[in-house]
Amino acid sequence: MTTVYLAGKMTGLSLEEMSTWRIHAKALLGDAFRVLDPSEIEQAEKMTRRAIVDHNKFQIRHSDIVLAELNHESVSIGTLGEIVFARENGKLVITWGKAEKITGHPWVEEHATLHFPDLSSAARYIKDNYR
Repeated sequence: MTTVYLAGKMTGLSLEEMSTWRIHAKALLGDAFRVLDPSEIEQAEKMTRRAIVDHNKFQIRHSDIVLAELNHESVSIGTLGEIVFARENGKLVITWGKAEKITGHPWVEEHATLHFPDLSSAARYIKDNYR
């Protein structure tokens, strides 16, 4: 089964703000995919920053695809790190969102496989090509 890791902004967001698009992504991808959601880390509030990053890297290494949300105008350093780490580890990186100052940045353009303006289009592409 193809595994998809959901990268996206979490710092400075409420649990609802960081989870809403991820819940929608899981519904769009359906049961044909195994989805790893870093916002669901057990006891994250008790983990060190290093432990959280190590956990995210572990999940990315065990994924086939990274689906990265780039819909916030404020830069998410963590998401950019996940995109670069995923690509450097041979993962397919699909980005989506309308934050042009981020999506148009050379580091994002060079590490993303494809970019879509919205989550539905990105999920449809994954479903159509990587089931």
